[in-house]
Amino acid sequence: MFHFLPYPPLSPDVVFHYRPITGRYTLTFQEAQQACQSIGAVIATPQQLQVAYERGLHQCDAGWLSDQTVRYPIMKHSIKCSGNMGNQPGVRSYGLRPANERYDVYCSMPPPPGVVFHYRPITGRYTLTFQEAHQACQSIGAVIASPRHLQAAYERGLHQCSAGWLCDRTVRYPIVRPRSKCSGNLQNQPGVRSYGLRPCNERYDVYCYVERLHGEVFHATDDSGFSYKEAVQHCQKLNMTLASLGQLYAAWNQGLNMCHPGWLMNRSVRIPKAHCGGGQEEVHNIYAIPTQSGFPDERSRYDTYCFKGRKG
Repeated sequence: MFHFLPYPPLSPDVVFHYRPITGRYTLTFQEAQQACQSIGAVIATPQQLQVAYERGLHQCDAGWLSDQTVRYPIMKHSIKCSGNMGNQPGVRSYGLRPANERYDVYCSMPPPPGVVFHYRPITGRYTLTFQEAHQACQSIGAVIASPRHLQAAYERGLHQCSAGWLCDRTVRYPIVRPRSKCSGNLQNQPGVRSYGLRPCNERYDVYCYVERLHGEVFHATDDSGFSYKEAVQHCQKLNMTLASLGQLYAAWNQGLNMCHPGWLMNRSVRIPKAHCGGGQEEVHNIYAIPTQSGFPDERSRYDTYCFKGRKG
């Protein structure tokens, strides 16, 4: 049986830093506007950047805004990011700039309706090249997330101390509760950490995104549980398939609340927890190794999650 819970209301528009694959500070003002439009966004206003800063956006990169000013938000002071405000936090400004100068850009979009999640394959931590990261998300029924997807997820509470690829070839991770081993480029400030644009052959985890569920996910159980092979067969008997990880996250995003670990198509075991007597609301992963890697032995016995597609 499903228990659907209201998802938190959508936040104001998401502001995010954008740098094209051509590199740092390569966009004129007109090109900056076109760059945002090319990814379905618009160039952000100074007011939007200020709100984003007040909600935790930190980025030591100057970018165009809609009024032809160039600014950047700094939560944590550093010598290289002091700008016109010295050691004070705030939004730095270069003022009104000639349109032919070149910077990055800050874009704005409505928050995405779907869900972002961290993914680590059975091969372990930091084993995916950029191309493999794309393929990994596709293999579980999702797509690789964008910077604005991750920023919106962070603002909704996503906390993950694991660096992962995004679709613009940057590597980032969201930290809500800072600690020493997860400080990154923001030290003790909350926010989305960034390694910047990385070579395609470097290896990290990945952040995936799934927008909506085209069908239903069902929880199935048995007194003695199922091995992975038995879970596949049980779903087939019900004229369903074993649910993908993307489908489970989409169902959880719509309110699925189950406190029972179950098999998924990629051989992982997950718990789509919303309210199970304490702890953070999230989809929990059952790891084979305490270092948070590996999937359970396929002979282990768990419940299962099946998926039935929507006709038409």
